[in-house]
Parts: sequence; C-alpha cells; structure tokens
Amino acid sequence: MKVWLCLVIICLFNFLLNTNATNLYANHQLWRMYATTNEQLEKLLAFRHQSHLHNIDFWTENFYLNTPVSLRFIYIYLFI
Repeated sequence: MKVWLCLVIICLFNFLLNTNATNLYANHQLWRMYATTNEQLEKLLAFRHQSHLHNIDFWTENFYLNTPVSLRFIYIYLFI
C-alpha cells in the first residue's frame, strides 16, 4: 500500500513538473512571408537584426528568394 501511494505521488509530481515546463503559444501568430526580389530579401535581413526589439522571433535560419520565411509575433506585441 505504501509503495503504491509513493508511486502515485511521484507520478503526480512528475506530471505537474512537466506540464508547467511547456511553453504556451496561445494567441501568438506565425506568419510566412516570401521575398520575391533582392530588395525585399535585404529588408528582411535588416529587420531580422532589430526584431528582438519588437518581440518578433524569426523561425527561419536562412533566407532565399521565393522560399518561406517564418516569423512568430508574440501576443504582448500584437495587442498593445
């Protein structure tokens, strides 16, 4: 009985730790943009260096013409 109770407590504690450790992305928005010209590509690259000031997270590492660039807009920035 004591062993069973200990296992239940350990499992419950583990569950609570794991559920609180996840990131909540509720109300965040993921946008996909396509640069079709070199000028647009240069502007995206320049904006990437300032994006942290606006709580925008670039999810795409490398930028190429006519390929999607993914940006995540954080909830705080969208609704202020």
